[in-house]
Amino acid sequence: DNDNNNIEIVKIQLAAPAGDDKTKYPMLIYNHDRSSKTFIHPEEDDTKNNIINGYDCIQSWIQQTGLGGALGITGGIKAYFYAHRTTQKHGSDILSIDITQLASPQNW
Repeated sequence: DNDNNNIEIVKIQLAAPAGDDKTKYPMLIYNHDRSSKTFIHPEEDDTKNNIINGYDCIQSWIQQTGLGGALGITGGIKAYFYAHRTTQKHGSDILSIDITQLASPQNW
């Protein structure tokens, strides 16, 4: 079953740290028309079970290649990712982020 129509580009924003603050704050994620908005929260490191820590991967991508927002980097940085939406019959949809590559920067 090919459901590529559920693939979209999302923007993920990382808040600017205050000074030497190493706190992992939730990252805002939303699609172009903002019909889908949520947060990515930090998770416990689970390397002992070979589980990829998605928060850390996304944070690293944004810190290495992210762009400044309307306020420049003082307001935080952002990057664009490909995401796949899985629609659930019951409950909330699931949004899976492709952490292997970035999408091209968008004008929104």
